[in-house]
Amino acid sequence: MQGNSEPVSQVNSDGTPQGERTALAAVAAQFWVNGMIYAAIIPRLPDIRDRLSLEISALGLILTLSAIGGLVGSGLGGPVIARFGTKRVIVVGSIIAIAVLPVVGLAPSVAVLVLSLGLLAMADVVVDIAMNMQGSWLSARRTVPVMNRLHGLWSLGTVVGGLVAVQAAAAGVAIWVHLAGVAAVLGLTLLVSARHLLGTDTDINTEGDVARSEPDTGGGTEAERASRSQAGLVSILGLGVLGGAEVTMELTTSDWAAFRLADDLGVSPGRAGLGFVAFTAGMVTGRFLGDTIQSAVGPRVLVRGAALLAAVGLALATVTPTTWYDGIAFLNPSLVTLAGYYLAALGVSVIFPQLYDAAAKAPGPVGRGLAALTAGTRIAGISAPVFVGFVADTSLSVGAAVALATIPCCLLVFLVGVDK
Repeated sequence: MQGNSEPVSQVNSDGTPQGERTALAAVAAQFWVNGMIYAAIIPRLPDIRDRLSLEISALGLILTLSAIGGLVGSGLGGPVIARFGTKRVIVVGSIIAIAVLPVVGLAPSVAVLVLSLGLLAMADVVVDIAMNMQGSWLSARRTVPVMNRLHGLWSLGTVVGGLVAVQAAAAGVAIWVHLAGVAAVLGLTLLVSARHLLGTDTDINTEGDVARSEPDTGGGTEAERASRSQAGLVSILGLGVLGGAEVTMELTTSDWAAFRLADDLGVSPGRAGLGFVAFTAGMVTGRFLGDTIQSAVGPRVLVRGAALLAAVGLALATVTPTTWYDGIAFLNPSLVTLAGYYLAALGVSVIFPQLYDAAAKAPGPVGRGLAALTAGTRIAGISAPVFVGFVADTSLSVGAAVALATIPCCLLVFLVGVDK
């Protein structure tokens, strides 16, 4: 594969190798593109359901089946990147994902819809692993890390993609026209940025030399090597568990926020969506502030503090008794709930970037840590909604169901932390 157009051995005035600034801009664009892709589809799922005359339960099953593609992508990510390199994987995987968008809008049958969504999920996961590897390498070379801000751009991409989808639906734009337009814009973005991605999978040391990252084969006795291997396996499994915990905190909270406000607190349907807005706003804010805070306190303190903040915010949002507001004119349950969602998102927002960074640096074959992390997130993404839906169908409230799923995950992340 070809390297960047600017030689890595030359340096800028700030000491960073030339080409890194444009490479970072290219990776940042990729995070934004990935955020846009799924956000373009989610708000238009009702249109897809109506066009194919599906029941809501059938649509849920379709989404679950398509998520299997994400699990397959988690297993393929490491070997594919080891064979072809991160740059080629990002470019080819993104082309596949972008090309599939109009197919989702035009799907004439359930089978085509499942296959297209599954292919999209598979490509998304593989690209996700590759772009986080490049982001982690570039972040490690800078005085102030950038992983939180890169994920902030992903969150911003979801906001922009979602707003465009909502406006397109409101204007009566056919879904395939909308998705084809989004694909064209994202394809143009990829065309401009792809050539500036890191051309070779290297870790650049402080002298500006290029050295390929290799697994630590290590020396010592057979028992010592076995001990290191066992410790590495535990670390990899831990990344999967923590990834599942983070996704449970993030997706479960955002997906059920409107139901918490509408079903538990009686908020009108037109305003119930403010729960998702409050959570998304907190995610964007936290991710753009996270790198500065991390530079001041370090990644471990950042993650543990964020997990506690998330737990407090989720408690406010999901289980605070409504009677606590009696007699306090300026408070009401919905306002405190919205504030809780915003606080929870501030905490949740910085955990995933740290997990991705740690996974990118995990020992062993290339991409193994990120593959384990994404596998954990996909499994949780499938199982957590089922758990919350089942519990919420009992005598417990939606808020209580969300709390049972998310607050223990916050405590788990606090206790384990993230070592890098």
